[in-house]
Amino acid sequence: MEIREAFGQALLEVGKKHKDIVVVSCDLKGATRTKYFFKAFPKRSFEVGIAEANGIGISAGLALAGYRPFISSFGSFITGKNVEIRTSIAYNNAPVVIVGTHGGLIGPDGTTQAGIQDITTMRAMPSFLLLQPASPIETVAMVKYLAVSREMAYLRIARNNVPEIYDKEYRFNLGKGYVIRDGNDITVISSGPMVHNAISAADMLRNDVGVRVINLPTLKPIDKEIILSSGVKTKAILVVEDHTVEGGLGSMVCEIVAEAGVPIPVWRHGIPDVFTESGTPEDLELKYNLDSVSIAKKVRECLSLLPKRV
Repeated sequence: MEIREAFGQALLEVGKKHKDIVVVSCDLKGATRTKYFFKAFPKRSFEVGIAEANGIGISAGLALAGYRPFISSFGSFITGKNVEIRTSIAYNNAPVVIVGTHGGLIGPDGTTQAGIQDITTMRAMPSFLLLQPASPIETVAMVKYLAVSREMAYLRIARNNVPEIYDKEYRFNLGKGYVIRDGNDITVISSGPMVHNAISAADMLRNDVGVRVINLPTLKPIDKEIILSSGVKTKAILVVEDHTVEGGLGSMVCEIVAEAGVPIPVWRHGIPDVFTESGTPEDLELKYNLDSVSIAKKVRECLSLLPKRV
């Protein structure tokens, strides 16, 4: 299932239970999958058109009036209104959930629609949660959490079709990471759809390399403990992300490791300081070496760069 589809269905279900939830759309009901909520709850749905800045102001007002607004648009568009987010939502501590879909390598929609700088922008927003699910079940769990929370949040939603990695017993715990595969040689940290490529890479290498794969669904507040413990249990850390390496998850991990004084090398593996282009997600992953085979190759490269023990 596409992660955005899981989001849309989950939003509809929490809307049935929580009457304070309202949804604001920026002319993208179909693409962001808020169309299900709009159809079921027309009196709690607001279409503002191609006007994200206006939608942010309306969402802030609704939140301060006691509602729980979810405003959705493409991640590249909505986080581009960072001044309005900062002054209307963050400064007023207005409990709005900003949903940025089409995060990462989204495919044929093109360069301007690809959200690859959104994490950098939103991690600096005061008091905001920053969440990114890796599977349908995780998406549903996050939406349920946000439905009852009064925290400001940015929910980064991918367009990718992904398999499921959790069972129905999964529980989302804010600020906690999850070990998906265990190993003693190298830790691969990821979030969102790239987690699946990291898992596949680990499985390719399982006969001769022990790869510890960590999924971080919460990017802010981030699970420092699981990162630092991996720095003790393995020889190196590789961070894989469908986001620019400038200020993304890799930067967060580097900051945590450096501040803790843990003597372990960290490599950032994501999108370089460029704009992406149109193409299928699979082709773009190949171009930027984010497919499973390329990640496995990067793991071997990182390990080859480690000092040889005498």
